[in-house]
Amino acid sequence: MENTYPKRLRSFALPQGSKVAATWLILFLLCFPKGGIKLVGIPLTWGYLLLFTIGTFCWITKPLVLQKNAFKCLLALVPFQLIAFATLFLYGTENLGYSFSLFIHFFLIPWFFWGVFPQYLSQELLNDILEGARRGVFFVASFGIFLFLYKIATGTFLEIPFLTINYHDYKQLETLKCIDRGGIFKLISTYNNGNLYGICILMLLPLYQHLEKRLSKRLLVKLSLILTLSRTIWLGLFLYELLIPLTYKISLLKKGINIIFSLPGIGLSLLLLHRFFPFSLDFLLDRFLGNRLGQLEVLHDFQFFSTKPFQEVFEIIYLGILKSFGVVGLLAFLLAMIYPLLLPSTSSFKAPLSLGLFLYLLIALGDGALLLIPVMCFYSFIVFLLHGTAKASFTS
Repeated sequence: MENTYPKRLRSFALPQGSKVAATWLILFLLCFPKGGIKLVGIPLTWGYLLLFTIGTFCWITKPLVLQKNAFKCLLALVPFQLIAFATLFLYGTENLGYSFSLFIHFFLIPWFFWGVFPQYLSQELLNDILEGARRGVFFVASFGIFLFLYKIATGTFLEIPFLTINYHDYKQLETLKCIDRGGIFKLISTYNNGNLYGICILMLLPLYQHLEKRLSKRLLVKLSLILTLSRTIWLGLFLYELLIPLTYKISLLKKGINIIFSLPGIGLSLLLLHRFFPFSLDFLLDRFLGNRLGQLEVLHDFQFFSTKPFQEVFEIIYLGILKSFGVVGLLAFLLAMIYPLLLPSTSSFKAPLSLGLFLYLLIALGDGALLLIPVMCFYSFIVFLLHGTAKASFTS
């Protein structure tokens, strides 16, 4: 099908303002997700404030027409919502910030993406969203590599308060974000944390690699993931390279390039980095798995339903859900997360979108950053693209 998207952003697509709204959301959810302030310790980012404002406006100004598959995704989420609500209502919380994040990511954001936004999704608008996502991923990868090298060259972080970093985290990256790898700092881009950046971009990587035809840009994004210096992200990248040949019929040469650039590529990049910028490699042999080993103790003490105040969700997501909401809560959570993959989709990008969701479910075994901005926003966004009503014709 012939390409329908323009070289630059046009005026509003119908309904009026949808195009501009989508552009601003991509800018502050994908490109600058951490810009904002904190109120009583709770981050208020421009992207989430925009999402709430735009979502609410769309909700109250147009009669709601729920799309079939998106509505099914909402229904699949209800059991987990009920269990989470009952836990908070009966036993309270010991962490207001994480409780607020739980509500935002499992009640509000899915409703906007799966309930309100699909009725606005025309083919023209979807093409524009895909173009914005492609450019956005390349921007955060390029900017991330620049910041990584800038930190090595100058010894300081380049921070822009209210934009690349939350105002109340300014000048605290080294002490708050756990990004020191024995004398060298992880690539964090505008996400302020290497794992967080890697998790979000891994979810979008299959779609980006499908949309972006330039090999140099595709490799640059993968390089940015390697420079996160995160074992979880490296494993996710390697799994992507192993799974992508099963998703598409690609040539043997391309399959070879994929594998060469994955695990051996990670090792070679690490050795070259260590050669020119010596730093400790002790983290590679950390037998405590980055302080996650203790989370396995949950397997020795869990219940069908939680009877304790809600605190947080561990980095190992499934253990965190088990601890906070019990066995029934974990089963409800798995239903909500997996169900979008089981539904048939008419999207032209079903394969890369589904692979992005599947990759997240895999890396969540190590570190899923479930309640951190903007992880679940990305997950909901990919489900929105997967089960939207319009098809897109997109070629670079």
